[in-house]
Amino acid sequence: MRTFVVIHRGRLDLEKDLALLGFRELRCSDNFSVWGNEREGYSHKTANYFREKSYLRVFESCFVVKLEESEFRTEAIQLLFTELAGETYSTGIDLHRNVQCYETLYEGARKLSTQDFVKVLDFGCGPGTVLASKIHHQIEELVAYDIVQENREHSSLLGMNVLQPTEIENLNDYLFDLIICSYVLHYQSIEPKILNKLIDNLKLGGIFAANFHKSVGLEWFLNCLESRHKLKLVKRPSSFGELVFLVKDGSDEKK
Repeated sequence: MRTFVVIHRGRLDLEKDLALLGFRELRCSDNFSVWGNEREGYSHKTANYFREKSYLRVFESCFVVKLEESEFRTEAIQLLFTELAGETYSTGIDLHRNVQCYETLYEGARKLSTQDFVKVLDFGCGPGTVLASKIHHQIEELVAYDIVQENREHSSLLGMNVLQPTEIENLNDYLFDLIICSYVLHYQSIEPKILNKLIDNLKLGGIFAANFHKSVGLEWFLNCLESRHKLKLVKRPSSFGELVFLVKDGSDEKK
């Protein structure tokens, strides 16, 4: 896989450095630009440069400038995966491992649940990876969402019921038995208000199931949850990172 890096837009010093390392600018958002090289992988010189600048390796040979505010992380990660969408992403992931993660999260949630999973949300669906698993045959209604438009379009073409950004912010018509986030939350790029909206739209007894790749982002995620939610937390180690299951236990006290 080629190497990609997201930097702050307009940083002429960084742009000059990347150009000397064989990178070129591919696309921009309001605050960031994503650069890519023309070769597979990256050299020791490039690796040392990324280390020196404290870039974070977030996916395969993809790096992002270190960010603190969630809204900027959302923008930077969305820009990166917009560039990766399609064949670049599909050839870059280990499909078998991703499918195994979906199935492990589903089975873990099923063991904790006292009810059937009728309506399920795949939050961070990518290009429809879940369709390669066996779990979508076991679900009556599978709904999907991804922050990248091309992934939403591709998943929709595969027959998935895909929500749009305005719908994910207004989920009043949906109550889910299960919400799955497979290889999503370690990017720490989902705004806290969206995470809490997802919990709001779990049925009583419903489960939020996610993995944290290399256990990155778990503390951030737990700190994002608002205290009004009555949740039972179950954590389990796995080869996919820490698995987290939140069981909605009781009614929410609306503020």
